[in-house]
Formats: sequence, structure tokens, C-alpha cells
Amino acid sequence: MRVLLRLRNYKKVILALAVFVSANYLIPNMSNGLESEYSTSKLFVDSNDRLLYFSLSEDDKYRSWTKLESIPEKIQKSFIIKEDQYFKFHYGFNPFSLVQAAFKTYIFKSGKYGASTITMQLARIHYGLNTKSIKGKLLQIIAASWLEFRFSKNQILEGYLNLAPFGRNIEGVRAASTIYFDKTLDKLNDLEILFLTNVPQSPGGLSSLDRPSNIPKKYLDNMRVHAQKLNLDINEKEMNELRISSVRNLPFKAPHLVMRFKSLDSSKLSIDLEIQQKFEKTIHSYLLKHQLQNVDNASAILVDTRDMKVLSYVGSGDFFSHDIQGQNDGVISKRSPGSTLKPFVYAMAMEQGIIHPGSILYDAPLVFRTPENYDHQFLGPMSATQALIKSRNVPAVYLNAQLKGPSFFSFLQDAGVIESGTKNIYGSSIVLGGVEVSMEQLVSLYAALNNKGEFSKLRYFHNDDKGKAKKILSEQASAMVLSMLSQKDRPDEENAYRFFKNNLDVAWKTGTSIGFRDAWSVGVFGPYALAVWVGNFDGSASPYFIGGQIAGPLFFELVDKVKPYIPNNYNNPYYAQDVESVEVCAQSGKIPNQHCPHRTRVDFWVGVSPIHKCEVHKEISIARSTGLRACNETRGEIIKKTYEVWPSDIHEIYRSLKFPHKAPPAYGKECSPDQRMYSFSSPKILSPKSGMSYTLRIADEEQEIHFQAAASTEVKKLYWYLNNQYLGDSKPGQGLTHKVKAGEYTVQVVDDRGEFSNRNLKIKLIK
Repeated sequence: MRVLLRLRNYKKVILALAVFVSANYLIPNMSNGLESEYSTSKLFVDSNDRLLYFSLSEDDKYRSWTKLESIPEKIQKSFIIKEDQYFKFHYGFNPFSLVQAAFKTYIFKSGKYGASTITMQLARIHYGLNTKSIKGKLLQIIAASWLEFRFSKNQILEGYLNLAPFGRNIEGVRAASTIYFDKTLDKLNDLEILFLTNVPQSPGGLSSLDRPSNIPKKYLDNMRVHAQKLNLDINEKEMNELRISSVRNLPFKAPHLVMRFKSLDSSKLSIDLEIQQKFEKTIHSYLLKHQLQNVDNASAILVDTRDMKVLSYVGSGDFFSHDIQGQNDGVISKRSPGSTLKPFVYAMAMEQGIIHPGSILYDAPLVFRTPENYDHQFLGPMSATQALIKSRNVPAVYLNAQLKGPSFFSFLQDAGVIESGTKNIYGSSIVLGGVEVSMEQLVSLYAALNNKGEFSKLRYFHNDDKGKAKKILSEQASAMVLSMLSQKDRPDEENAYRFFKNNLDVAWKTGTSIGFRDAWSVGVFGPYALAVWVGNFDGSASPYFIGGQIAGPLFFELVDKVKPYIPNNYNNPYYAQDVESVEVCAQSGKIPNQHCPHRTRVDFWVGVSPIHKCEVHKEISIARSTGLRACNETRGEIIKKTYEVWPSDIHEIYRSLKFPHKAPPAYGKECSPDQRMYSFSSPKILSPKSGMSYTLRIADEEQEIHFQAAASTEVKKLYWYLNNQYLGDSKPGQGLTHKVKAGEYTVQVVDDRGEFSNRNLKIKLIK
């Protein structure tokens, strides 16, 4: 076709025209349309069709190709009536209009009259024709006939509506609607459609537009005339006040998310621009307030857990700042999560019947490799709930070691946090931030808690398939751990907290990475999951990077921004079937006996949570005269008092940490050893662990094993034997170490009363 358009001889041009016109009657259309011949811009809008980003096409046009069926019929009708009311009846050109225009222009000299059909205008645009001369007009007719030969009427109309000029380098009705009104085509009102319909005939009138303004007068006059043809009643005041924007005012919103998916064809993102802008403004303001503390950057992501759509995505404090490496994306960057994974260890421990929220755990030094807390202190015995919300390391490491199947490592693999097939090289550090996690992965895990333990992928596009959910936790464990996390106070004024707490439960957790390089706060509230990271992309540390102190306040500032969007009738998800409230002893976390003075209520998973009778509180006979324990030989008045009788290892924790507890007094001097009543019948071996095998490499000759046992508070010394060979003695709770070669052994411990316990020990030799 382009070769024919270069013909110089008029007779040949006319002959070609006749051939193409005849062909239209004889040969059916077989083309797929013009779309494949043009590059298109990248256009991103939010979930409410508000413009986020509009790029240039490869040929430097603002062009967003739109299928005809997606262009409202009233827009199609308006353009057809304006440009070519006989569009559906001719074959590229209208001979009557051409003759009429020729007579008026060249015979009667009454000015220039156009007779171009929509097909002819498309031919001029598509083939780049100069149609001001007679020869150019003939070539345009030939080209229009060729287009009618190649394409259907709908394809031609679609091509015109996508390629028509709308001022500057704006092509197509969707691009014009987006740039001038920030609206999708289906949202345009009658006045806006009237304006767009009249632009292609005189697009140059908008070429100088560089800021928002009212409609130029010459377009208003044309709009009035066209409104009469469409039988529209227009409001003159509204038409005169109608404003249009400019290419210079095109936005670049949610830049990290837009740049992440810029190569994809999908254009309607899941985010809500209103929430996005609130988040960006809040984070920017927060960083300004803390800039003197070497706090340069922050990231946040908000997810609606009902459909897993991402509503806000802030990759850094300022995308355009080179000083803070602002174009890095903190949402997908993998960092140490600190303690933010601990809730899932607790959930698994409750799922495996190891603990319930009121079980007592011990934040106390371990014999080997005791993990430090960020405050370098130990707080002693506390409930599992308090251990979790205070983020104590020793209880978390203990629970991780107690998990049987699956392990926490397997859980993270199943959730996609750790790649399948990866070897477990983390040890106990896996629960303390030793495995790097992205904010995207972290918020997905917390969203699963809000979805009864069902893990789903995040949805970034409005029409994304939700995908199949994967069950990674039980509904009961998810609800129980959320209830535990919701008991953590928010880090701001008490009055503000009480006001907020009465209206909305927030289940949240903080994290601080080793070396104070990352501070996290992540949690769920209402139907939403939110994750916040504060730090520096260059990895530089700061003593201020403590999750609860720097990320927590920002987390709640963002929560406050989202609160108005939460439905009033949204149900609290922290309850599940078979989870009941039961009374336990506050000191032991077990079912209280009649002597327990302090009791509390906790969540209890019927049939799964551990059931043990409290044996800590005992009623003991006391000599009133001495205040010492009584026996058969004691004379004088004897009274009954309740005391806490703990195993020796727990008693040692209380004693070493100077934790207050009501221990029984010593026996009176008159009591002989055989008259004393013991709370433990035999010592309890704590190490080596039951069922655990140790490994020994060929390069090593022996394995160092630690031996430790708990015993009654009356026991002063323990004696250790290995295959009946004496190893040495230790005090209860302290233990001893001994090097052992590969083999199978029987470990025996005997206390100074003659009571004993046995345990098997296996040491394997590996090559």
C-alpha cells in the first residue's frame, strides 16, 4: 500500500482507486486490527481508577490502546455524529460529501470545507499523508479504501479513537480522558465527552496548555453546536467552569510499586491512592522528626486480608532522594526480621500441645549459648503471653527446641520464606532473626493469622486471581496467638491508647535485628495486616533502631490513618471453635489446686492444650514458735501455711534472679532426715535430652556432654554415673560436663537421699 501511495501518475492513482473500491465488494475482511502496529504507553491507575503514572510510548506519544468494546457507546456515537454520520454506510469515502466540498471550496470559493470520513482521517494518521493538495486527497481516498479492504468498521473506528490527535503528543480518547480529566472513559460526563469530541478537528489549540485551565472559547462554541446535534441540554455555567489538566501535571504516584511492575501489561493496581498518600505523608513527616537520630528510611505495606489486595506500598521514605538511596525498595529487600517471627513459634507450640497462653516459661540464663535479650537482662518466670509480647529470647529458643513435627524451619519452607531444598544452617538463630525475610513475606504470614491460618499470595492488581490458599496453621492456634499479641500496649500516651483500645484490637509484634540495623513492627487490626520497617539501606546501625521504640510508634500512626476505613460491623477474629476460657494458677500456668492463691483465665484449646494439675502450692505444717517446718518431733502449736515448692532448677532461677516467691522454710532441728516429707520422689534429668542423639566427626575423638538434673529443694548433691562408672557430683540445677566417645550409654543420677533416674544416651560417628 505504501508503494502505491508514492504513484506520481494521476491515471494510475484513479485506476488503483477503482481497484480498491471494487475489492471492498468482493473480498471479506481478514485482518486482526491496527493495535499490533503501534507501541503503547504504560498507564497505571489505582483501584478507584485514579491516575498513578502515564509513560510515553516508544514513539514518544501518550497513547493507551483501548478495545472498542471498552469504549462506551455514547462516546462512539458522539464521534460518529461529529466526524462521519454515514460512517457505517460508505466504503472509505463519501462521494457526495467530496463533491459538495469540492464545489464549495474550489468553484464557489466560499472557504475550505472538509469531507473526510473517519476512515480517511485514520488513513491520513496511519500513513502520514499530506492531504492539503488534490493529489494528497486522492491518495487519502485510496488509503481509506485500502483500510476498508483490510479492516472491519469496528476495527476502523477503534483505530481512529485510539490514534486521533488530542493536542501535543496525546493520541487516542483514553489518553485524552486520562490526562485532561483523570478519568476512565466510563466515568466521563456529557460535557467532558463533548469537549473530547471536538478536540481532534483542532488539536493545535491545546498545544500551549501547560497548566490546568478552563476550556478555550473556540471549543466551547463547537461544544454548543455539537450538543444540539446530540439533543443534549447543557448547563452553560458548568460548561464555562469545566477545567482540563495538562501533560505537565501528570502524576508519578506509588513510584516503587509502579516501577516494580512497569514491564507488565496490567494497569489497574490494587492500591488505594488515598491511603497511599496518607502513608507517604505520615512516613515523610515521621522521618523528619527523627532525622537527628540517624533514622533515614522507612518502608510500609498494608494488606486487606479479606482478599489479600495490597492497599498501600511505600518502598522508602523518599523515592526521589539519592541521599537515602530512595529508589531501593524496602518492601522486597530481605532483612533480618528480629523477633517478628516469634509468634509463629508460639503458634506451633500451642498447635503441638506444648503450651497454652498461660503456660509458665523462664527467661533465665541457659547453661550453653544463652541468647541475649536486647536489654541484656533476664526477667525470670512469666506466662507464655508475657514472654511473647515482651519478646524474650530464651523462651522462644526453648519452644523452638521443643517442636517435634513440623519444625519451625519446615514451617518457613512451607510458607515460602525459605526456599525448598535449603539446608537448615540456622540453629536456634532462626527464631531470633537469623533468617532474612522480606516485608512482603512477613506481612503475608501475619495476614494468614487473620485468615484462620490460611496463607495466600499478595494481590497487586485489581483483577488478580486470589489463588488457592495454603493451610499453614490451625484456626485455633492463629486465634490464640492473635489474642496474645493484642495484649501488648501501644507505645504512646496511656489515654490515647485507652481511647483506641476501646474501639479496635491491634495484635502486633516488634523486632530488632542483631546489631541494631533494622527495626520492625508488624501486626493485624480489623481486616488489615500492616508491616513497617525503619532503618538505613546501607546497613548502618543506630542505637535508636529498636522495634518498640522507633518502628512501633510509626506503626500506630499508620494504623490511626486506616482506622476510618474499617467497617463498624467487622467481627474480631481472635476466637475459634474449641478454644475456651479456663482458670489456671497464675504462678504455674496449670490447673489450680485448692491452695493456689492467685488465679487467672487463659485461652485453652480443648483436646490439645496441655492439662496438668498444679503441684507448686502446698500446704505445709509450720511451728508457730520457730516459723520452721514441723515434723512428728515438733512440740508446741502447729499451723498450716501455703508455700511454693519448686523443683531445684526452677528454684535456682528464682534465687539467682532474686525473683520474689514464697519458698517454704527449712525443717526444724528436731526433725530427722527420715521424717522429712519430700516433694520429689526422684531427680529429673534435664540434660542430655530424652531421645536426642549426638554426632561425632572422625576428626574429633570425643564429644563434650553436659549433665544436669533437677531435684527436691532438700537435695544438696547429685552423683552421676555413665554405664555404672562414676563421673562426679554436682549441685541440683548446676550440672557437670564430661567428654564421651562414640557409643551407646546409660546415664544415671542419684541424689543424696538415694533416689535415682536413668536415661539413654547415643553418640553417632559420622564421616
